[in-house]
Amino acid sequence: MSFRSPKRRLTRQRSGFSVSGSTTGGECKIFKTQGIKTDKKEIEFTFEKNVKLASSFGSALGFVAIGGYVHCESDLTIKINLSFESSDGNKFTEENSFKILRNRWNKLGVHNIFDISKTSIDGVILASVKITSESSISSIDFFGFELNSVDYYKNGDLKIPFNQHTQIYLPEIYYFKTDEAFTTRPIEYSKYTWTETYCIVVKSCNRCARFLPIDFENQLNDISFSLHCKQRAPCNHSTFSTYKILKNQCPKLYSGSELKTYYGYQLECKSCKKFYVNWPLNPLRNSTQHREDSLRRNAFEKLVATLFKNEWIFHTFRLKYKKEFDAHIFEKFDKKCFKCEKLLSNRNEMQLDHTRPIGLLWALDEFATCLCGPCNSSKSDKFPVDFYSDQQLKDLANIIGMPLSELKSGLVNEKALEKLKKVVVWFFDTFLMDKDYQKRRGGKLTADNIFRSLLDVIKKSSIKLDLISEYEKIKKRKPKSITIS
Repeated sequence: MSFRSPKRRLTRQRSGFSVSGSTTGGECKIFKTQGIKTDKKEIEFTFEKNVKLASSFGSALGFVAIGGYVHCESDLTIKINLSFESSDGNKFTEENSFKILRNRWNKLGVHNIFDISKTSIDGVILASVKITSESSISSIDFFGFELNSVDYYKNGDLKIPFNQHTQIYLPEIYYFKTDEAFTTRPIEYSKYTWTETYCIVVKSCNRCARFLPIDFENQLNDISFSLHCKQRAPCNHSTFSTYKILKNQCPKLYSGSELKTYYGYQLECKSCKKFYVNWPLNPLRNSTQHREDSLRRNAFEKLVATLFKNEWIFHTFRLKYKKEFDAHIFEKFDKKCFKCEKLLSNRNEMQLDHTRPIGLLWALDEFATCLCGPCNSSKSDKFPVDFYSDQQLKDLANIIGMPLSELKSGLVNEKALEKLKKVVVWFFDTFLMDKDYQKRRGGKLTADNIFRSLLDVIKKSSIKLDLISEYEKIKKRKPKSITIS
């Protein structure tokens, strides 16, 4: 598989059907996975493969990787050690650990990119995968595991986007193509009794033509494809939500010729979205969409702060405790990312997460969470219950002092909506009349976009609130700050 020159579709509203020449993004296959049942607390696999390295990123860089998907009945830790040993005796090693959440599909990958200008390109890739649990592993299922050299990235320009938030895109960013549990089997494969009791749905990408996993039983857990209608579910766009079943190894679970999803998924896998869509478009977004997204988020921050008459948390915390807020959070979480437990060298490496997302009108407050950049990007506007394991939720509740039930609620800040109703005239005539919100970017009024986002929040709440009607009751006219009704 070679890398095609990334090119953005001319029109955003047109889907890139059959860009790959063979798949549309509307096909799926259903496979049985391979699993192990055990009462052990620890198991380990080793992998080995002879390879010849190719040069990556337009320079003398070797690229090897291992990756795959796992599903388990208990929370696990998986530690992967990956190395390449050249035929002339040089060795290059990389290691990483992953927290695996129970009852959902998890993805993992480790890669090693190294200088091959002074070493042989012939050699062997070695990998050890150690799986541990605090109690017993119970059962664990595997799909799509591959160990190999990566020869997809010929273009040197791809090195920058590849290194941006890479962890989010593992392992699909390696562009391995697999439709079985193990393309490269572990050396210990014959030592275990394997079951085929679990099934996995893989969806086509319309660009690279690979079939990659979606978590059909837990669709908010977007693995290889981003959701299409997360804010406006159920997805009624058949192109994005309904897939023709090309192969089905689990007819008892999945019958018929089509598979319907609740949220729908993008046509491109996350990696192709990154390289073929977002990266080529980013230069065009710098002055429009990027600023627009930032303005909408900042607008929610300003709105919530005004509604609750709160000052900036960094300022209020400093006055109250005589200490910097970010330093406090950094120390509270032992200088580690709470999600992946990566040790952060300093607080500048930390990203403060709202815990309860600003997208649901929750302000950054003393309940903030310390995350690394990739984990913060991955969490995005998810509520804690949709991002952390049960044990992590309990640990987080203890650390930040918030009731566990609140972390699991996933609720909109309805107090903010109640306050907004009382100041609806100010909202339309003052807040949305801000000069930045009255500018058009990409042909769209920023105030309209802010208002649409707010409508999505209201729909998720239990409050029946029509802001325009409330405004008209008082002003006897429609608001002039927006152009939509």
